[in-house]
Amino acid sequence: MSPLVGNLTKSEDVDGFFTEWDLGYARHAGRWGIVIRLTKGSRTHPDEENEDIWFFNDAPRFIKSKAIDLLPDLIEGLVAVSDKTADRLLRKTPTAQQLAGAVSVLLDPKRKK
Repeated sequence: MSPLVGNLTKSEDVDGFFTEWDLGYARHAGRWGIVIRLTKGSRTHPDEENEDIWFFNDAPRFIKSKAIDLLPDLIEGLVAVSDKTADRLLRKTPTAQQLAGAVSVLLDPKRKK
């Protein structure tokens, strides 16, 4: 999940068995959306972790009530990622335009820029 806001709840017992609930934005079941992830496992057997993911609306009610407080942080994180992506694309636009112009000249030599 990305960006991940962080743990909604986290618990671990003395034997290393843990349960973590996370909030984030991810692709799940072929769609993008705000999701809640439950991870259960053991620190001593990391290969035996179990993970369940729900869209926010489908998640258990008790965890949605905890997630509500972190939604503004998630949205701020999404805005920051979007801003960085837009800036990166704007910097690459002149190069893409030059490449498109060069390709069109190669495909149609009679055509001039």
